[in-house]
Amino acid sequence: MKKCIATLAIICTALLSAGAGLPSSQNEVIFGPSMARGGNFIQSFTISTYFHTREVQEHIVALTPTPTRLPNHLTGRTCGITAGANLMVAFNKVFPLIPNYSSTRLVAGRPAWSGTAPVAYQTFIQDLSIAMNETAQGVSMNQYHNGMRYIAERGGRTFNNQSMMVGSQLNLQALKAQLRQNRHASVFMTGFNIAGVNHEGHRDRFWLEQYGGNHIMAVYGYRTKIYRDAQGQIIRTKNFLRVATGFGGLGLVYLNNYLTIYDLHTAWVS
Repeated sequence: MKKCIATLAIICTALLSAGAGLPSSQNEVIFGPSMARGGNFIQSFTISTYFHTREVQEHIVALTPTPTRLPNHLTGRTCGITAGANLMVAFNKVFPLIPNYSSTRLVAGRPAWSGTAPVAYQTFIQDLSIAMNETAQGVSMNQYHNGMRYIAERGGRTFNNQSMMVGSQLNLQALKAQLRQNRHASVFMTGFNIAGVNHEGHRDRFWLEQYGGNHIMAVYGYRTKIYRDAQGQIIRTKNFLRVATGFGGLGLVYLNNYLTIYDLHTAWVS
């Protein structure tokens, strides 16, 4: 896992000019990190949880009979384009939303390029960037959803999104229910973490890297770990989102005090 995290130090940044979509309000939060891993590094640390028994509950979104992990293609753009593109590639398995691009061929469980896909994919990325009105600073949440809506409608479909927040708090049970209905999600954060775990007998050792900065990730599932003592009593529960980090790998976001969720919307095409 440490080796995988090392590969995440790829800059999620914009290399483009402004598009022609709807302008962002000056009061809107812009998501578009210009530093490695999406923001300012704050700290890294480990957390150990000791237990007698451990129960794992998880779900990976499946748009087809076989669960499919997100592709996590790097786009060379800001994180909104990367997150949106990864979701659209997944939707493209069911609906033809990306011209001349097939998401049906899988490599290691993820949609892979086929045919003329490299050219078609880059054309799609440019279209998505324009639709989101991406700038070097990134995109707002509204611009992100406008761009996703445009791509879906261009393909004769409807992009749907629904917030999973109650006030400033994530409604985790509602989110889990939506993910079990095989709806993906987009999480908008103004501070975030990337997590991993090493299983060591009756101890789980979690490592976390905490960052400041605004970032968007595509969500494709969840993982919940329930720990019990020798008497069968629950001693701790840990919840994670399964995400395409936007930095070159799939990973986990630990739902704890080491991130700030600005909003989280489920996302699906009908």
